[in-house]
Amino acid sequence: MRLLGGVLGLILLGSTPAAAQQAQLADGVEVDDIATPDLVEVFRCLFDQERDRNYDDWPDRWTRLRDSTHPQYVEMEIDNIPADEAIPGRRMVIRPDGASARLTSPPILVMPKFSYLLTLRLKVERAVHGRVAVQMAFADVDGRILQLEESPPVKARGDWVELRIGAVQPQDQAIDRVYVHIDFDRGERGDLNAEVSIADVRLSRQPSIRIHTGSDYNVYTDPKDVVVTCSVSGILVQNPEIRFQLLDATNQSIGSTGKLEIDGVLISESATRAQDIVDGVGNSRDGYEGSIDWRPPIDDYGFYRVRVRMIGSESDRVIKELSTTVAVVREDLETTEDSEFGWSLPLADRPLSFPVLQELLPRVGVRYAKLPVWYAPGDEQRGDKLISFAEQLSARGIETVGILEDPTERIENPLAEGPPPPIQGLLVEDPSRWQSKIDHLITKLSLRIRWWQLGHDGDTSFVGYPNLLDKIKEIHHALFRFGQDVRLGLGWRWDHTQNWSESPLWDFEQMDARDGLNAAQLGQAFAEAAAPIAKRWVLVEPPQTGVGISADEAEEERRHQSRVRDFVEQILVAKVNHADAIFVANPFAGAADATLGRTGVMNDDGSPGELLLPWRTCARLLGGADYMGTLRLPSDSRNWLFKRSDGQVVLVVWSEQPQQEVLYLGDQVQVIDVWGKARTPALSDGRQVIEVDRMPRFVLGLSEPLARWRLETELANDRTPSVFSIAHPNELRFVNRFPSGVGGTFSIVPLGNDGVSVNSAIRFSPREQTFSLPAGGKAALPFDATLIEAEYGRQPLRIDFELTTNEDPLRFSVWRDLTVGQGDLELVVEVGYEPDGRFIVRQLMRSHSGRSGDFKCLLYAPPLRRKRTQVFQLGPQLDKKTYTFYQGEDLVGREMKLSIEEIDGDRELIKRFIVPPPPEKPVSDPSQEESPERQEFTKTPAPLAAAP
Repeated sequence: MRLLGGVLGLILLGSTPAAAQQAQLADGVEVDDIATPDLVEVFRCLFDQERDRNYDDWPDRWTRLRDSTHPQYVEMEIDNIPADEAIPGRRMVIRPDGASARLTSPPILVMPKFSYLLTLRLKVERAVHGRVAVQMAFADVDGRILQLEESPPVKARGDWVELRIGAVQPQDQAIDRVYVHIDFDRGERGDLNAEVSIADVRLSRQPSIRIHTGSDYNVYTDPKDVVVTCSVSGILVQNPEIRFQLLDATNQSIGSTGKLEIDGVLISESATRAQDIVDGVGNSRDGYEGSIDWRPPIDDYGFYRVRVRMIGSESDRVIKELSTTVAVVREDLETTEDSEFGWSLPLADRPLSFPVLQELLPRVGVRYAKLPVWYAPGDEQRGDKLISFAEQLSARGIETVGILEDPTERIENPLAEGPPPPIQGLLVEDPSRWQSKIDHLITKLSLRIRWWQLGHDGDTSFVGYPNLLDKIKEIHHALFRFGQDVRLGLGWRWDHTQNWSESPLWDFEQMDARDGLNAAQLGQAFAEAAAPIAKRWVLVEPPQTGVGISADEAEEERRHQSRVRDFVEQILVAKVNHADAIFVANPFAGAADATLGRTGVMNDDGSPGELLLPWRTCARLLGGADYMGTLRLPSDSRNWLFKRSDGQVVLVVWSEQPQQEVLYLGDQVQVIDVWGKARTPALSDGRQVIEVDRMPRFVLGLSEPLARWRLETELANDRTPSVFSIAHPNELRFVNRFPSGVGGTFSIVPLGNDGVSVNSAIRFSPREQTFSLPAGGKAALPFDATLIEAEYGRQPLRIDFELTTNEDPLRFSVWRDLTVGQGDLELVVEVGYEPDGRFIVRQLMRSHSGRSGDFKCLLYAPPLRRKRTQVFQLGPQLDKKTYTFYQGEDLVGREMKLSIEEIDGDRELIKRFIVPPPPEKPVSDPSQEESPERQEFTKTPAPLAAAP
């Protein structure tokens, strides 16, 4: 078993004091190198006289590997360290002479109750092709390697570095020893003059601290069931204080902190289990172990973090700090059986086992589970586990998707890590060369697994392959030659979608991009892609957070909201564009420790991630739902409307700024947030009051006939000429989607810029109209719109309906926009202040009609005199006019009106705006201020200063 855990890294040595040194991790992230207070040294080798008692320049009980790639002629010996290098003891020198080499320590006693930190000094010189790696090989009494931890490879630097692995805890109770391997890999060509120096090898024991709950994956349906257990082992104090803290999704504290003490029990160490282990025995101080439970003050559904700190007896010293996460979900959150939501599990049953996954997946809204299914020929136990997993999922309504990967590297090295090679390189060969590698699993699994994908997610190696249709037909026949009823798919790139000359033999395409896509990029990919012939499967990915958390609570909350919203919007984009399946690329991508800056649907330790509940809420409420469209809401919040297979209509809504949407939606309306918390909205004059902000909300229980009435109501012409005092004919169209006939009235109410007040600058006649429609009947009722100094541009309207149905009378409104102007003229108004206090109004115009015109422009600013200018022969080139007012602060809060009249024409354009206050002047060094000529004009757009 190969487990990569703990911290693997290098510390660069120099003149910097040890307390201030920085550990440079493999990914380039720096962390403080702070000594652990309870660190106990259990093994140290300085390659001095104590380790070379017979003076043969070879460390006692150390060994070397000898085989065809690790020849005898490689020089290994103890040597002195140059006097000018401040390294304690002596050094072990390896001179590979073009070959590979391995040096191995004696077995060192370890116990699974502790965690261990390995450090050593290393210098690699003149190695152009070779690399050094250090391993910790944990073994049992029979020498079987049960766990392997490896450092990143070290290249030639010519100076000393400190390499560390840990802290690592043995994962198997049978482990009783560890070997340290120092490996020099020659590379492809070898290095004749390379030299590797090793010094000061140390293994230290650390306390093992673990926090866990009664759930294998920390997901609960009842907050009263949540109990957090802190288990410690190897601590040097018998009764340390344990402090528990409950945090919300933005890492802010909830409620009081729990403080408990552990009554530790002495750990007994014995060397009688392994007589051949000498090193590490008797070198450690007594340690204690124990555990304590804590019930966090959770009283509602949601996502929570639990922080646990172990405090020493000396001045509140923090010995260790750990975090875990907990999710409390609504068990009764409504769902449908025909969902398209799935998880892609690239590590199959890691970090959670198959039995745990088959319990978790149905609970979190998963309908498809995708995982690699290759196992070594003859490993029938693994094959049986895969079959059992697929059967258990099928019984819970979940389809298993088997991923076929190239097993070549794993056949050569069972411990190989990282993604396998592209599948195309294997399958395009003659089937006789690859069938033997995968025939055993196809024969065993294809009767239980119907969906198969060629290559892992991100493997789009078949894109651009010549004669692809014929090649896939050949592969399909070779794989499933016994007539199994299977569905085959392959990875495809968004920027290479195409229409095939004939129907392809594959059933789905797993879409992928070179880089992860956010919601906007995913929408663009859909817009530019060719129409699909096969089913289109889509990946959604948790947004990247960056490292660490913000100390500013408001900033951290904003970042959290942005991550949640972008993730939900990715799902909505996929739903709106009718994706046939929506997969999380790697659900176990997050970290329970928020300071690591990794978010995900789940965490890499199997606990719930920040986005689990938003995922689950979307999957449960929108699975299998059809996109209906978007509504024009009274406050113009963004929204998406879906109809579920059970007939329910769901509205997803949010807004950049907190606001209310007040409208009648139905009689059984319920609002559910992304965490699954539900409430019934307040009522105002028979209308629901929906609170909207940056976090998505799901509104259930909408009346479908009413929702469709709102969607389908339209103006025959949503533009009207900007000509005043003339009746402009128009028509209102709508459809009766109620199951029976209706009768009623409607009236059109023009609204002000606030969306509430009545706009007297537009009049409609007749003011009210009556109608009668059968079920499914369509109406097209004429009306006239007369403009009375109406502003140029978009004008909101509210259409009030009163219906008489077979049930109770119904009153509701529909919101639409009428644009004043035919779009042939563009007008933008900009306002702002010059540095000397002058208030400036800029008028920007152009014509899109292809004909020129002259205009008289008047700017009214009571009680000041009006200002005037003219525009001559306006065409497609932008015309700019500027109005200047001295002592602009005296105008703050006053309304201005810009009137633009066409000369020898009947069009008139009007814009109104309120004079804003001047911007605050920043405090700066007067000597550094720019001259007035170089200072830029500050723009403050007027409320409606936008082109129509």
